[in-house]
Amino acid sequence: MRSVRSQSSPTLVRHGRRVTIRTMTASDYEAWIEVRERCRDWLVPWEPRPADAPLPAEDRHSFAARCSLRERERQLGTGYGFGIFVDRQFVGELTLSSVQRGPFQSGFIGYWIDQAQAGKSYIPEAVAVTLAFAFDDLDLHRIEISIIPRNDRSLNVVRNSGSVLKASPNDFFKSMACGKTMPALVSPKKSGSFDVTNLWPTGLLADHFLNLSLLIQRPT
Repeated sequence: MRSVRSQSSPTLVRHGRRVTIRTMTASDYEAWIEVRERCRDWLVPWEPRPADAPLPAEDRHSFAARCSLRERERQLGTGYGFGIFVDRQFVGELTLSSVQRGPFQSGFIGYWIDQAQAGKSYIPEAVAVTLAFAFDDLDLHRIEISIIPRNDRSLNVVRNSGSVLKASPNDFFKSMACGKTMPALVSPKKSGSFDVTNLWPTGLLADHFLNLSLLIQRPT
């Protein structure tokens, strides 16, 4: 079996008011697997895989290989994987993936959190920190976040967070009726760096859709 070599690139770290996001390494395995095993029944039903697909391997070697893959993606500029930490405790993961350059300048955000830490608004803050990184550091223009509408906890993130990024439900449904799959949510902020506080879009609920996509556009 080939060994997995760790990369020597500096750790990428960004801080919010309570939350820190940083790239993960093989040394994070113990904290990661403790949360994954304890929360497996809570997390697996919402993870994006076919119903009959096997769960991915979660042994130490597979985790190290996954960290190395994330590091290669970071070096190529195609994706960024972060652990979410609160007071240095691992509480979940967030990815900025499928980064596209050229005319698109876009990416996708996905995340999960420890069941014991859910409902504390750590995910909205981690997403806000990631948006600041995507818009200010990477100079991306659009970020998509997909939510399964029957996932009440994810929808509660949307319902309960303050927002400077807003679009009316009517605008959303009109865009769907016209065949547009994603609404553009544009901040009223006109200049300066992206504000990392109170950034989660509100008011967009579509329980009859299989997947609700929120397209967050960089302020202009």
